[in-house]
Amino acid sequence: MTRHISDNEKFERFLERIKRIAKNASDKSEVQHYLVEAAFRKNLTPRHISFLREHEKTGLSIEKVAKYLDTMKKNEREISVNSLELSQTNKIMSELQSSNNELHTKLAALQTEMERIMMALTTETTQPQPNIEINNIRDKTQTQLHQRNWRKAKITCQKCGLWGHKAANCWGPKCPICQKDGHSKFICPQQPHMSKNL
Repeated sequence: MTRHISDNEKFERFLERIKRIAKNASDKSEVQHYLVEAAFRKNLTPRHISFLREHEKTGLSIEKVAKYLDTMKKNEREISVNSLELSQTNKIMSELQSSNNELHTKLAALQTEMERIMMALTTETTQPQPNIEINNIRDKTQTQLHQRNWRKAKITCQKCGLWGHKAANCWGPKCPICQKDGHSKFICPQQPHMSKNL
């Protein structure tokens, strides 16, 4: 016979159950007492036994031990460290997944915008060209712009650290801590205890 640990069964209630079963097993009080004592002591875990030793309660009768353990709430299951770590991991995973979903949404919007621009450019190039000289000038200015941009120093965003845009035009990831665009939670200004050099 075992105590219902999953239901946080109290030790006094468990003791009463054992006594009822022992009465059905034998009419002799010595045999009943022996069965109850053996079944009760057998269901004490090493954690319970060491707790009783530390509090000098090992010499008490099983009725007093049951009452003391219930008073000290030792009938309740302890939460293990692994379950706490698991809940924290699940929380972090859900934050990362929501951030990932936001990035996918932004990427899909960018792809749609790129397709729209490409369609506009292809329809622009399929229209008849009015003047060949204008096209030559356009080609020259585009190559000159390309050469000028190549020689310039690359612009770095102060929010997200990526090249090619300034902080005012940043479209970077959304921070799950402060809910602002442009930086991740690792470089969030509202979290001063974390290093910004990750």
